[in-house]
Amino acid sequence: MSSQENCKHCWAEWPVLVIMLRVINA
Repeated sequence: MSSQENCKHCWAEWPVLVIMLRVINA
């Protein structure tokens, strides 16, 4: 696993968590 792939995975998950929190709080 390269660090670039790991970074991509992080950026792919972060917005999803924010959206989920917004949906729960809405």
